[in-house]
Amino acid sequence: MRNSPIAHNLRQPWVLLAAVSVLLLVLAPQPNDAAVDDALTRARLNARHGNADAAYLALEEAMSLDPALETLDTTAGRLALHAARLTEAEQHLTSALARNAQNNEATCLLGWVRLQQGDLNEAERFQTAECDQHGSFLLALSDAYLASGEISQAISIAETAFEFTPGSSDALETLAMLKATAAPEDALPLLRATLENQDQPGGVILDLIRVIEDASTESSIAFSLAAAGQVFVRHGHWQLAISALDAALQHEPDYPEALSYLGFAMDQLGQDGLPSLETAWNLAPGSTLTAMFLADHWIRAGSPDQAVTILEDALQRSPQDPALHAGLGDAHTASGDVAAAREAYIQAVELAPDQAIYWRALAAFSIQTEVEVEALGLPAARNAVFLSQGASQDVELLGYAHLLVGNLSLAQELLADAILQDPTRASSWLHWGLLQHIQGHLDEAARAFEQAAALNPDGAVGLRALRLLENLNR
Repeated sequence: MRNSPIAHNLRQPWVLLAAVSVLLLVLAPQPNDAAVDDALTRARLNARHGNADAAYLALEEAMSLDPALETLDTTAGRLALHAARLTEAEQHLTSALARNAQNNEATCLLGWVRLQQGDLNEAERFQTAECDQHGSFLLALSDAYLASGEISQAISIAETAFEFTPGSSDALETLAMLKATAAPEDALPLLRATLENQDQPGGVILDLIRVIEDASTESSIAFSLAAAGQVFVRHGHWQLAISALDAALQHEPDYPEALSYLGFAMDQLGQDGLPSLETAWNLAPGSTLTAMFLADHWIRAGSPDQAVTILEDALQRSPQDPALHAGLGDAHTASGDVAAAREAYIQAVELAPDQAIYWRALAAFSIQTEVEVEALGLPAARNAVFLSQGASQDVELLGYAHLLVGNLSLAQELLADAILQDPTRASSWLHWGLLQHIQGHLDEAARAFEQAAALNPDGAVGLRALRLLENLNR
């Protein structure tokens, strides 16, 4: 899938590069020309060490020097595919097939090339059950159809993958989650089977089972689909969310909550969610949910004043709603009105003093803007930790607050605990790196920044970690 793969971040479509170095050794003729021999040796060594681009360029050099090496077109195509040189991969594999139309390896690899190029129909045509890694190919193809919005085709391919590799947990999970976007109750047996296969049951699968079971008491299929869509939103599976919410709206077009979640999910993928968000707001102007999602859109779009207007209007209807006050705090923060933001967050915690989420918002505001960190941020973070019973995000927030005020020993203890609880939170690693840098542990700081960047490569945390790493290496 494009933004949030169902099972893995990468479906491996081909064998290890080290195997290519063996192919080069076995298949290549033994040339007398020293330059050709040197190029082939470099190709083998780079392939063995996983450097596909350098291996491909070296092999291309050898082939240009010795026309007899044209028989290595399939190997060159594989290397080019590894190196994401899709045009070169296509050229080499097409040449290989022109010489031998029965070259199954070249045919299968060309299927992967077509998939990477986005030509899904052609990709499917080139791949057969005889291809190596065909199960992985089918799952990647299903992901690609989902990313293009063709949910019925994605489900069909996932069903084929499940039949082809019936023991594959990836295929089972993929099919279960896709089914949940179209027929939630029909997906339940697959979701339960997926849960049984998990080493650490929980997460999106468990949440889906719970909401679908709860929704089964309702007579509305739109409600079940919207509930599944909301779960996908909470877990960041944006395209799955869009598919489920689209399906809900086909049954009930004027469903404000489904429209709001749909617009929010579309925004996350860089699509225009505004029409759905505005329709939801117009259908239910008194709804906290529709106001919050529409306001979030305007904040992300760089128009926080629009968000302030929407939230203030909503507060006229629901002045005691802490979520609206916290949202208003976010809007004022984005607009640079720190004083107004402070008052809005304080109003939220006064209205709901027993809810960690609002103390967390107040603490984050104080810490991020460095406004009254010791007097406001630290106590708010402590309250959030207490009320959430030590949730990792709140422990991290408290640790970072102690870092900002200079309590390094407490910061170290808390940040280490946060990472131990959830080693996948990029911000925890970023703050751990900052602490190590302050303490002069530069190697440990570099490792932490690298981890933060790897966990959040395209996000604000990951980009900041990369900048800090670059400064550290100067």
